[in-house]
Amino acid sequence: MLHLMPLAAWRAHSGAWIRPGSLATEGFIHCTSDEATLTAVANHFYRGHPGDFVVLVIDPEAVSAEIRYEAAAPAPPPGVASDVLFPHVYGPIENSAVVSAMYARRDLTGEFVGFEARPPLDETHHLADRAADSEME
Repeated sequence: MLHLMPLAAWRAHSGAWIRPGSLATEGFIHCTSDEATLTAVANHFYRGHPGDFVVLVIDPEAVSAEIRYEAAAPAPPPGVASDVLFPHVYGPIENSAVVSAMYARRDLTGEFVGFEARPPLDETHHLADRAADSEME
């Protein structure tokens, strides 16, 4: 299960639970089941948003909140078939359910073109701190 979020939000995240804004505004956390669907969703909703994004790879078996597989409303974004169901998590996601993180790759126009694995999650969360430390040495 995949969840896209701004890298800055992930780096600022603290605590044992992941609670994106959609949990408060819509009652659930948006996820997808595969990278192709996530790419289509990212390009439809976030292409014009500046900044870097990270994809959290989540083990659905490790999530204690209810997960419902639901159709997109009112319609799926371009490039996603109408019969695709999206995993919606109806509660916060435990940090322990996040098994890895990937960075979203974008072209010069802002289009999302793929995702790439980087260092393990505990290292990814603190990359900015380490980069700053290495510049000081």
